[in-house]
Amino acid sequence: MANFDDKVMGLTGLTVSGSSTAPSQAELTTFLTDGAREIINIFPPALQEYCTGATEIDDSPTTFALSTQTNVGKILYVTRSDGTRQQPCRKIPAAFSDLTSDSSNLKFHGTASDPVYWITGTHTADSSTTASILETFPTPTSSQVAVIYHVAYPTVAYNEASIANFPDGSEYLVVLYAAMKSLLSAIGALEIPPNVTDEDANTTSLTDDIVAISSDQVGTDDDFQNFNKWFTALGEMIEDDEDVELAAAQIEKINAYVNTWNIQLQGNIAEMQQYMQIFQTLKADYVMGIQMLTSGGLPQPQAQSQLKQARR
Repeated sequence: MANFDDKVMGLTGLTVSGSSTAPSQAELTTFLTDGAREIINIFPPALQEYCTGATEIDDSPTTFALSTQTNVGKILYVTRSDGTRQQPCRKIPAAFSDLTSDSSNLKFHGTASDPVYWITGTHTADSSTTASILETFPTPTSSQVAVIYHVAYPTVAYNEASIANFPDGSEYLVVLYAAMKSLLSAIGALEIPPNVTDEDANTTSLTDDIVAISSDQVGTDDDFQNFNKWFTALGEMIEDDEDVELAAAQIEKINAYVNTWNIQLQGNIAEMQQYMQIFQTLKADYVMGIQMLTSGGLPQPQAQSQLKQARR
């Protein structure tokens, strides 16, 4: 099975390597990871179960800090050990959390055989919220732990070939997402209009301010190589040297350079248009795949088959 970077390169025609910059391998990893996260959030409940992770809490810490868990999504369910087996926790509104220890309140009271959990926020003295946490009652201990089952967002590396805890039939959507983002990265890296590079590898545009030449006479390599000095040199030829023939040659040189620049500009525009055409095709496939995914009536293999038929 091909790695994700090979699949993205096959769809886009871009090069992703250790030296590439638009996108780089690190950027492609980010695109794949973001794509997996977006698609998991779109999954219907039956498919989100394929993305289940579990986090155990005991006596240190006794709570689960949701706001610091960057790879944790929706809470699916919570259990707590009664010393023998894991008992399912009831979810209660956080506003009633103080009643969980009140044995006379049958509705919100929590016990080892009937534990409860809630999600709330910690706050400072001025009541500003600083974090969201999940708490259980009875409080977990080292021997009676609580387990939070939740959606787990994976990190998807560019050189991997599959995604752990993710339905295989939906991996193609992650590739399509990453391919679209890679094309946008390539488009963003295009210079339109392209810049001019001098002998020191500094870049400037044709609309930059005119710069003075090195001396009153044209003759240094810097004057010849830096485009932003050519018009100053032309003025020197016309106004100071009164050399019409040399000035005409300088104008021809400028025109030839501008024409070459214009050809490069048109090439960059054509490249951008090509990227945009590929992007629109991939976007149509991605949108169709998401619609099939959320329709609820198509199993994933069937959805992929229908997607292939729609492409023909």
